[in-house]
Amino acid sequence: MEQQHLISALDKVDGTIMHLGAGECRELQTYLATAAEQIVLVEPDPEAAQSLRQRTHKEPRVTVIEVAVAAKGGEATLYRYNASGQATLHALKKAPNRWPGLRQLANSPVKTLSLDQLLTQVTLADDKQHWLVVEVPGEEQQVLHAMREHALSQRFGYLLNP
Repeated sequence: MEQQHLISALDKVDGTIMHLGAGECRELQTYLATAAEQIVLVEPDPEAAQSLRQRTHKEPRVTVIEVAVAAKGGEATLYRYNASGQATLHALKKAPNRWPGLRQLANSPVKTLSLDQLLTQVTLADDKQHWLVVEVPGEEQQVLHAMREHALSQRFGYLLNP
């Protein structure tokens, strides 16, 4: 029932779909099937961002922004793990105890922007419905705090944290 509600809500989006931490973006075809004017895929992992750019280069509504959303802009380290699509700005020091099979594969420097800095790069029309998907492991609190602090939740008719 909840899944059906989310799909019907997505059908009402006529403005922007912004997906923070898009990864492989398994939802891309669903996003493209909507009336959204723009689809913004935000992904810090250089390999994943490049793959998204290759998949969407013929889609004029899609923009891929290669950046991590964090508390503030600058640079950080992105840690990648062996679980499919798992990457975070936080080293999971206690991971072997909580998740015995989880292993760090690599890390790389990434550019970071705060949510409000990121939104200066995206136009959110006042008369449109917008959708925000938040998949930023370890940064959810900062994103939600920024949304409250800057009244950004009023800019998005829908907010989803899968």
